Amino acid sequence: MANQLNLNKNNSIEKKIRENEDKNSLAGSNSSSSQNNNQLSTSEKSQLLQYFLKNDIKQTNIENGKLVIEHNSSKVKEILEVDSQELQQIQQIIQKQNQPSLSLSELTTNSNSATPNGNNNSLYVGIIVGAVTLAALALILVVRKKSSSKKD
Repeated sequence: MANQLNLNKNNSIEKKIRENEDKNSLAGSNSSSSQNNNQLSTSEKSQLLQYFLKNDIKQTNIENGKLVIEHNSSKVKEILEVDSQELQQIQQIIQKQNQPSLSLSELTTNSNSATPNGNNNSLYVGIIVGAVTLAALALILVVRKKSSSKKD
C-alpha cells in the first residue's frame, strides 16, 4: 500500500516536471541562459529529482567533499565518496545552488515554481471582462440619466 502511494506520488512529481519542461519548450526559452548562475536549470532539477526518487533520497548535503545522504525509509545518513561521474554531476549541481543541502521537498516545490508562468491569459481575460462590464454599466447610467433629464 505504501509502495503504491510512493509510486503515485513519484508519477505525479514526474508529470509536473514534464509539464514544466513542455512549458519551457513551448515558450521557446532556454532555462539555463535565463537563470542566474546559482539557480538550477530545468534539466538539472529533473536529473536531481530522478536521482532522488530512484535512490529513495529525502535530503543530501556536502561535507568535506563527500555526499551525505538521508533516505526516506530511514534516518541513517549514508556518506558517499564522489567517485562516479553521476555523483560528480550531483555534487556539482548541489554546489551550484550555494546552499548547504538540498531536499526532495525543495526539488518538488522548485519544480512547480521554477519557471515563471509566461501565459497569463486568464488574468488578461479577467481584466478585460471587468473593464467591459464597468464600461457597460457606466454607459447604462449615462443613457438613463439623459433619458430621465429629457422626460423632465
